[in-house]
Amino acid sequence: MNERKLQSNNKPELLQIELTYNCNLNCVFCYNPNRNKKIDFQKLDKIIDRISSFNIPQVYLIGGEPSLLGTEKLNEYIEKLSINSSVTIVTNGFITLKGISNKLANIAVSLHGYDAKTHERFNGVEGSYEHAIKSIQYYKSRGLNVRAVVVLSAMNYNIIGKILLRCIEAGVDEIFIDRYEDGGIGASNSNKFDLKPTNNQFREGLTQIIEVRNMELINKEKIGFGTAIPFCVDERLFSESLLSSCGAGTDFCAVTPDGNLRICNQSKVVMGNILDENIEDIWRTQAIQEYRDLNWVDSPCKECRLLSECIGGCRVDENCNKNFVIDYAIRDDNDEIMRKNQENINQGKLNPTYFIENFSPKKINDNDKYFVDRFTHINRTENQYFLVTQFSSARIGRIEYQVIEQLINRKEFSFREICECFFEYEEEGIENLFNQLLFLNAIRKVEND
Repeated sequence: MNERKLQSNNKPELLQIELTYNCNLNCVFCYNPNRNKKIDFQKLDKIIDRISSFNIPQVYLIGGEPSLLGTEKLNEYIEKLSINSSVTIVTNGFITLKGISNKLANIAVSLHGYDAKTHERFNGVEGSYEHAIKSIQYYKSRGLNVRAVVVLSAMNYNIIGKILLRCIEAGVDEIFIDRYEDGGIGASNSNKFDLKPTNNQFREGLTQIIEVRNMELINKEKIGFGTAIPFCVDERLFSESLLSSCGAGTDFCAVTPDGNLRICNQSKVVMGNILDENIEDIWRTQAIQEYRDLNWVDSPCKECRLLSECIGGCRVDENCNKNFVIDYAIRDDNDEIMRKNQENINQGKLNPTYFIENFSPKKINDNDKYFVDRFTHINRTENQYFLVTQFSSARIGRIEYQVIEQLINRKEFSFREICECFFEYEEEGIENLFNQLLFLNAIRKVEND
């Protein structure tokens, strides 16, 4: 029995709602089980109402293709969800959502090639590349934060650098690179289209990713992986701060158009239905606890010093006969480079560094004025407290919750005013909180003309 267990909050921090499995493209790597189910708006309305009552810090509206619901319906959902959540839409960009709400924190557009030929060979729809580029440009003109989502596969690993440069040229603010995983329609196409990148192919792609990041055309921290990558695949994941784990079943879950909750989009294992149960109850069921127990983990991952952080990469593969497995990069291709990295990890020679560790506290001027960013919220579930920002969320303590609550209730404030309001707390602690809130863009300094 594995003595290490995954820890979890009372509820997920990120929830993806699969609004529909319908889609206007035909991507060969799609993880959805089908594309031809009628949209049940009545059921979706109930799902949105339920999720909005759960106060989930981050909510993604995905598909299928969410733009098929239309701007009016999506704006209705954004209006409800954005009261307590940071809301992101993930779209293929074929339909431009004219008039989409400015309460949307982020909009992500898929781009898998650097021109029409390399993009459309994945989805089989002529004109989809130009539609995606025009959608990106429209959303940027609206002042939205635009994210590009790129699937790295065996079909495009060798041009990934060109794809990233095209995304930047189109005007995106950030890029998430998702390594292909077997699921849904993609699982049946995996061998036919040679979708899974080998470890060497991934490393070649990683070389190009690092080269583009180092160009600093946009902040290099804005280019990274959006899916789990086994830490041992390449030591540069450590040195370049590109480590990417996944909170599936601990911080993250997905909900189907019928309300079924799974630990992620790729998984077929249903843990409960949010239309029938509270999410906090589903989040502590025996089935999900068995996943968190990690007894399904095989070697070499179960002996790894960083198991609780890496968790074996992506844990779901539809072409395997188990509910949860270690990543295919380790199962199928545990090569000499990986074995050496595994040895260095276990000897403490490779250690993770994370984004928040890059910030250095600064002295806060007593009388500078600040205001709370419009996407900043605070949520509470039982005895747990959460900070929600445009791009992220974090568990906070009761004192931090009380201070941020006071900030939200003020139009403007200074550091000195807040220290006087919370005179019973140490000033150093409040200054440290201010620094962290500034780093996360939860609060912003008022710039004098």
